[in-house]
Amino acid sequence: MPDDGNRYELVDGQLIVTPAPGADHQDYVGGILALLRDACRRARHLRAFCAPFDVRPVEGTGLQPDVVVVDERDLEGGRLRLGAVPVLVVEVLSASNRADDLGRKASAYARMGVPWYWVLDPERRELYVQEREDDDRYRVVASVRGDESITLDDPLALAFSVADLEFRRDASS
Repeated sequence: MPDDGNRYELVDGQLIVTPAPGADHQDYVGGILALLRDACRRARHLRAFCAPFDVRPVEGTGLQPDVVVVDERDLEGGRLRLGAVPVLVVEVLSASNRADDLGRKASAYARMGVPWYWVLDPERRELYVQEREDDDRYRVVASVRGDESITLDDPLALAFSVADLEFRRDASS
């Protein structure tokens, strides 16, 4: 793929090209990554990564979720092995990727067996926690907005709000 600043993903043989994310998107990705890395330190065998990090369930499909939690035993040479299923995938919506993150990519994650799929909508300051059902679809099991707190037990023990994920300067700075 060309090194032109775009993100290239392949879903069922179809190329998805999206522009590089903006600052607000990346601030949320950084907040989620920090939260999940901290939780992974307390969990056995789990690691959290942010894009670019390839998830390749089968030949012909290559995805780069914004944030992904994987079992470290599925890593080979620093990469997720072909066919390995992440524990959790997180996508942060933006105008250029909204339809794909909620449609084709969500379907691809469900078909590959990813048990947990979170979608963060920065415009609404809302996070949707979704669990995979037997019919390869996700069901929203919890959602949280702004300063509201959420406590989760699966896939990691966490308590946080969307506001906790936002970039904020210290008042003393």
